[in-house]
Amino acid sequence: MPIRMEVIKYNIPKSQSDGKEFEIKYWIPQFSPLLENGEVKYILYNVYDVTEKHYADKVFLEQVEEIKKMNATLELEKSKAEILITDLKKFKLAVDNAFDKILFTDPNGIIIYSNKATETITGYTNAEIIGKNAKDAWSRGLPESSYQDFWDTLIREKRFPSQKYNFRKKMGNFIQLR
Repeated sequence: MPIRMEVIKYNIPKSQSDGKEFEIKYWIPQFSPLLENGEVKYILYNVYDVTEKHYADKVFLEQVEEIKKMNATLELEKSKAEILITDLKKFKLAVDNAFDKILFTDPNGIIIYSNKATETITGYTNAEIIGKNAKDAWSRGLPESSYQDFWDTLIREKRFPSQKYNFRKKMGNFIQLR
């Protein structure tokens, strides 16, 4: 049965033409007993060049370490995302159940979200207002300039203008409350 030894590093002298003094090679020696009549008569000594395998293994191990680092980073990001999801669920619960009317629109003024209080306060169901332009839903009874000032302030200053207008649906008509 052959006996393999550990990998051995050899610095093999090179010719001076390439500017390097040594070429590094990796070898594995192997000893195999040669038997005659059940007794060891000779020992065969083989040496295998494993330089390419050694460097491939080194690259592989470096890649494994890089993958471990990437996995650790992904786990951290996953943990952060789970915390954000939990926080967003809490926020949504609070907004859904707020007593004040809360609407979200896209930048074009299209209503994309409306909480439960909106229906209670205005009489409009989500089905009636989601996908509609906020101007069409809420500006009746307001001068065009008031609605435009409101929207311009919202876009420009990223804040809700202090003047509030509440509208309520009543028998198909709007009543403006200040």
